[in-house]
Amino acid sequence: MSLSFSTGNILWVEAETSQVSDTTQTKPQKLELGRKKIDLNLLDQLDQFHKRDSIRQAEQKKIEWQQRRARIKYYREAQKPDPIPSISATGEYVLGDSTLVKTDSLQQVKKAKTIFIAEESSDPAIVLPERNFQARNSDWLTIILVVALGIVASVRYTFSKSFTALFESGISYNASNKMMRENMGSTFQGSFRLTVFSFLMISVFVYQLLNYYELEIGISGLLLFVACFGAVLGYFGLKTLIYRLVGILGRVRTETSEYLFGMAVYNKILGILLFPIVIANAYISSEVLKGAVIAGFIIVTAIYAMLLGRGFLIFIRKQFPIFYWILYLCTLEILPLFLILKLLVIVGN
Repeated sequence: MSLSFSTGNILWVEAETSQVSDTTQTKPQKLELGRKKIDLNLLDQLDQFHKRDSIRQAEQKKIEWQQRRARIKYYREAQKPDPIPSISATGEYVLGDSTLVKTDSLQQVKKAKTIFIAEESSDPAIVLPERNFQARNSDWLTIILVVALGIVASVRYTFSKSFTALFESGISYNASNKMMRENMGSTFQGSFRLTVFSFLMISVFVYQLLNYYELEIGISGLLLFVACFGAVLGYFGLKTLIYRLVGILGRVRTETSEYLFGMAVYNKILGILLFPIVIANAYISSEVLKGAVIAGFIIVTAIYAMLLGRGFLIFIRKQFPIFYWILYLCTLEILPLFLILKLLVIVGN
């Protein structure tokens, strides 16, 4: 009995030690298995993240390619020539892929063509900014403006004192008398250049007004400008001649010469002030062209009002009756303007 007991204890001890050894050997293995499971889960999550990113990038690239194809398609369609209307066997007008209503009027065909092109170009994919310009400039006009710029620059550089005295005489009556007594306005070389410059600018401004209001007189372009230049020369030449005759007949040569000198001064100032307006009318966009035309009218009106004021001042200083000034104003100033306005209205109609 004692032997069997001892062996039982031994067996129990061995079994217990074997169980203890088994438990001590499985802990690190469990830890390693847990770490491997965690690593696998992280790798799976990373793979999912990479797949999502790749899907997003692929979708983004797909959208970009679709937009690029839309742009290319839009540009190709915009570069296609306008379809020419034709008549089918049934007598209907055919324009591109659309069939128009049969009509005997070519104007309705053009109208339908315009509607077709507008519907075709109303693709909301791309809207490009645009600015409207009126085709009113020509090479000959640019040459005239460059020549005018050279004239006024040469006068400003060579005769700077006389150039300044010109504006002073336009503002001050005493400065005008001093300039006239010294005879600066007729002898210095810059006076003739400024006279040519002023006639050029006034003629170009009249030419631009005719184009702006679309007055058709049978000619256009350079011939129209030449006609305007001749009309300006004829108007001021005839006006000067009439004033000279009135001065001789009325025995007021000195007063008439003084007024004509003031008119020449104001014409030169008007040409200088109209120069930037003329350039603006030739090159600015159509949206702001009306403002430049209005500015030109304001300058012309202001200079003409100053000229009439100078004439009134001469009459007052020479102690002439005001009735004579009113008679002269209505006969030699207002009446020619009404005749010119009436002529333009007749031509426009």
